Amino acid sequence: MSRIDRRGGSAALFVLLLTLAACSSKPEAEPVRVLGEAFAGPMTATLRQELSPRSPEVAQIKHGDKLELIDRRRRFFRVRTASGALGWIDGRQLLTAKQLDQLRQLSEGNKDAVPIGQATVYEALNLHNEPNRGSPSFAQIPEKGIVDVLSYRYAPRVPYQPPPLLEEKPAAPKAAKKKKGKGKDKDKEVEPPPPPPTPELPDDWEEISQADSLAERTETVPGKTDDWTLVRLTAGPQKGLSGWALSGMLVMAIPDEVAQYSEGHRIMAYWPLGTVDDEGTSKNHYLWATMSQKNQPFQFDGFRIFLYNHRRHRYEQAYREKNLEGFFPLDVVRPGRKPDYLSEFTVVTRKDGQKLARTFAFLGYRVVKLEEKPYVEAPAAAPNQPAAAPASRTAPPQGEKRPWYKRLLP
Repeated sequence: MSRIDRRGGSAALFVLLLTLAACSSKPEAEPVRVLGEAFAGPMTATLRQELSPRSPEVAQIKHGDKLELIDRRRRFFRVRTASGALGWIDGRQLLTAKQLDQLRQLSEGNKDAVPIGQATVYEALNLHNEPNRGSPSFAQIPEKGIVDVLSYRYAPRVPYQPPPLLEEKPAAPKAAKKKKGKGKDKDKEVEPPPPPPTPELPDDWEEISQADSLAERTETVPGKTDDWTLVRLTAGPQKGLSGWALSGMLVMAIPDEVAQYSEGHRIMAYWPLGTVDDEGTSKNHYLWATMSQKNQPFQFDGFRIFLYNHRRHRYEQAYREKNLEGFFPLDVVRPGRKPDYLSEFTVVTRKDGQKLARTFAFLGYRVVKLEEKPYVEAPAAAPNQPAAAPASRTAPPQGEKRPWYKRLLP
C-alpha cells in the first residue's frame, strides 16, 4: 500500500470520529431564569406548549408536584417540572407552599375528630382545599362512597382569588423633578396656596352621625352563598384526607326508613343511641338534628329521637323539639350513667341570647331530661378548621362510687 493511500485512510478515519463525536453530544438545556416555586393543586392537570387551550400537551402533573415558575403572562405561568418539561398552566391551579401546608394540617387536625354523621354521593364529587367553587380540587369522593361529616360553613359565591405566587416588589417612588428657574428666581421657593375654609357642621350632625341611623339608611343586598361541608374520606388510597364539598351534592347516610320522616327538612347530623333485636336483625335507635332554613347564625333548628318498635317492625317518634337555635357539638354518651339509660346526650341551644346545655337520657322507650346549665364556649378553632367536637364518651362502669359531677367526665 502506498504512502498516499495510508494518508487518505487516516484522514477519512479522523473525519468519521469527529462526526460520531458531534452526533453523540447532547444539546444544551434551554437556559431559563427561575422566578419562584409552586405546587400542583388539582388531582391532575395538563401543561401546554402555549397559552391556547388547543396547544399541544407537554406533560401531565399531579397534586403536590413541585414546579419552578419560569415566566408569567397575566394569571398564567410557564413552569418546569422535576423531569425538565416546560409548559403553561393557569395560576389558579397552583398552590403556594403555605397553602399546601395548610391543606395537610386540615387533614392532620381532623384525623381523630368525631363525625356528626356520615354522608354518601350518587356520583363522583370533588373535594376542594377551600370552600370556593374555583379552588383546586385535590381529591374526589367516588360514586356511592362514604365520608365522615365534620362541619358546615356558608361561604359567599365569589371568584377564587388565590394568594400571589410571586412576591410583588413595590415600585420605587419617582423623584420629583425640579423646575429650572431663570436668574434670581431660581433660588426662590413658591409657597402653596392656603387651604380652603372648613365647612360648617349641619344642624343635625349628631343625629346623622349615629351608627344605627346610618345603618337604617344603608341598603345592603346580600349576595349568593354556597353551603359547604367539611368531610373526611373513609376508604381508598386517600383515606383520612379532609376537604370541602358542596353540601347539596351530599346525602346523609341514615337509613331510608328513618330519613322518610324528615318532612323536607335537611338532616344536619345523626347519632345511634342504642340497638334492639328484630327477629335476628339489629336495629339502631336514632337521634338526629335538622334544619328548615338557610343562611342562619345557628346550625340546626330542631331535633328528634326515633326508637325502633320491634313488635310493629317500624320506627316511631319518641321525642321532638323544634323552632330552636341549636349549635354543635351535640355530645352523645353510650351507655348512660344508670343501667336503664341506653344513652345520654347534651343539646346546646340559645334562648334570649344565652346558650344552654341540656342533658337528656334515652331509656329505650322514652326520654328524660336530667339537667340544664349555661354552656361554656370551647376555644376558637384555627382558620379553615371546624370547631373542636368532643369525642363520644363511655360512661364509667356501673357501681363505681364517685360524686355525680365527676361521673360526667370521661
